[in-house]
Amino acid sequence: MSVYTAKSLPAIGYAYDALEPHIDAATMELHHSKHHQAYTDNMNKALATLSATEAFTSKASAATIDDLLRAIAREDAGKTEPLPWPTPQVRAAIRNHGGGFVNHAVYFANMSPTPAPFDPSSPFGKAVVEQFASLDAFKEQFTAAALGLFGSGWVFLALHPSTKRLQIVSTANQDIPEFASGLAGSGRCRHPCTRCVGACLLRQVPQRARQLRGCLVERCQLGRCRQPLQRRACQAV
Repeated sequence: MSVYTAKSLPAIGYAYDALEPHIDAATMELHHSKHHQAYTDNMNKALATLSATEAFTSKASAATIDDLLRAIAREDAGKTEPLPWPTPQVRAAIRNHGGGFVNHAVYFANMSPTPAPFDPSSPFGKAVVEQFASLDAFKEQFTAAALGLFGSGWVFLALHPSTKRLQIVSTANQDIPEFASGLAGSGRCRHPCTRCVGACLLRQVPQRARQLRGCLVERCQLGRCRQPLQRRACQAV
């Protein structure tokens, strides 16, 4: 039997005002202490329901929220039989609030007030230059994807599990990269370098392009291989 334990709101390893002027303290506090907390709380409610549903726990081998999200992506892509979810509402809560929990955890954990240089000789740097021609070209494409995202959603730089190539992908709402077109149900999409956020939470819409370009390198740890095999992400709000 698989039992899903409640998660705690991940702490941020820097002060809320540490990313100013790119992201102000009020925006950081709102998105972490309110939005991320709400995703965490609602996800935990859904996990508690799953744990109390024997038909689900006896069938599902997934032990993490990431596993459950990937299972939903595979179901939606028609690549696996649906799990015996207690109700459609619980499944939707795992997708939406679980996705919000995971994406925000990646987002906040990998921003830093300390800039790190882009190293074109690193594995990540070589991949960027090979596939996008230059860091500037990558930044322009990533920024365009973020600015072109309609409504709420995320933009990720993901490593395709089959082709092993970097790919800029967009998802709606709180979906993880595995829900993106061309990646749906393809397996675990990861980046071979840091879990680095590709841009900033944006409050002032007219300044989006400037803030995105500035954050891509100045406030993110591009090229620093601290946490292998993780996502890079940007949220458009």
